[in-house]
Amino acid sequence: MENLCEKHEGYKFGREFAERVANLSLNLCAALVSAGASVGLSESFAARMCAAYSLCGAEVAALPSHVQISVRACGVTITQLKRIYGANNDLSLLEDCSRVLRLAEGGAELGEVEEELGRALMLKPSRFTHFGGGLACGSFCAFFGGSISDALICFIVGLVTAVLSSALSKRGSGGAARTLLLSAAGGALSLILCHAAGLLGIGTSPSLVILGSIMTVIPGLQLCNALRDLLSGDLLSGAYRILGGLAATAAIVAGYAFSRVAFGFLGTEEVFHPRSGVGAVVVSYITCAVGSAGFCLMFNARAKRVLSGAFAALLTYSLYLLALPAGAFICTFISAFAAYVQAYAFAQVYKIPSGVFLTPAVVPLLPGASLYYAAEYSAAGDFERAAFYGADCAAYLAAIAAGLSAAAVVLRILSYARSRVVAVFLRKNTRLHGK
Repeated sequence: MENLCEKHEGYKFGREFAERVANLSLNLCAALVSAGASVGLSESFAARMCAAYSLCGAEVAALPSHVQISVRACGVTITQLKRIYGANNDLSLLEDCSRVLRLAEGGAELGEVEEELGRALMLKPSRFTHFGGGLACGSFCAFFGGSISDALICFIVGLVTAVLSSALSKRGSGGAARTLLLSAAGGALSLILCHAAGLLGIGTSPSLVILGSIMTVIPGLQLCNALRDLLSGDLLSGAYRILGGLAATAAIVAGYAFSRVAFGFLGTEEVFHPRSGVGAVVVSYITCAVGSAGFCLMFNARAKRVLSGAFAALLTYSLYLLALPAGAFICTFISAFAAYVQAYAFAQVYKIPSGVFLTPAVVPLLPGASLYYAAEYSAAGDFERAAFYGADCAAYLAAIAAGLSAAAVVLRILSYARSRVVAVFLRKNTRLHGK
């Protein structure tokens, strides 16, 4: 790094430039972690940002709670640390971070790249994020068998809880405490609205309404990322995320169980509308696509990515149905494997992180029903059945994580093999031209 001062002689000190690069890389890494990216990807982006400005050999350590970077320049080691106070899925921010890195690797000036990242971090979420939460809840309520009235009630519940979640985030409330409040509020509002509909002569199913509303608070993606981190060797990050996911799961169960106990006196009658035949399949496909599009909006995806996210979810769901005869665990593993492969393919085409496509693709596989029944039986005091459904939920999450990890390993091996073949081919061509 002795030539750093010579390369950037416009700055008074080479160390000042190195500190700015380290700070830029640190902020990029923290933005990725807070947007829901894996720690491996976040560390890789930070190291590449340093390398783009001749700071090779940067050491980056990322956790869901903080990130740290150390670089050596002009004979001095520079270490910076940044705290992360919360992580949410923000697909637009993932895209922006990728664009900022490409800008730096394309030779842009440091000041320009700093401004671009600053603008990306200052952008407010889309106006449709709350609507997306309602759309996701209502659609998956219908996906699980709910009627039109159930879906409309669930849409209102999802919309209200999305607004409440945003308000709590702005006031610094996060983690399991926020999940507990959202779960209790969502369960209570579901029961109240279903009871009001019953008084108007509209038959509803409170169970399916709650089941749909639980989809937006379930920490399935967090637990999947935790298991992926563990399988990838990031033990600290995996353990941290697992503890957070388990705490969130416990909060969901407690919140919905509390609402069941507190508002059980309403006694709303369950009215189900069974589906069968081709119509049931068509409805499941439509609601799966619309629900996944709702998740894309809720996760602040760009408008042009919503359709691709819904398409990815439909491919995953289709493969899940085809592989269902092999058993729940196997078909979930296969579907998760395919979801990762297609997300990787989309990412290569559009030159953005695969998480932008992987997140909506995995949504149809999340075990919302198992988590709901765990909460339902906990409220009823049937802890044996609650434990059964809790274990079922854990098995599904493990199958998703295993499928994603297996796909990542296979693609890495194929990528390495392709690079070796290309290298051998180039060497042979060089020898021929040399002769």
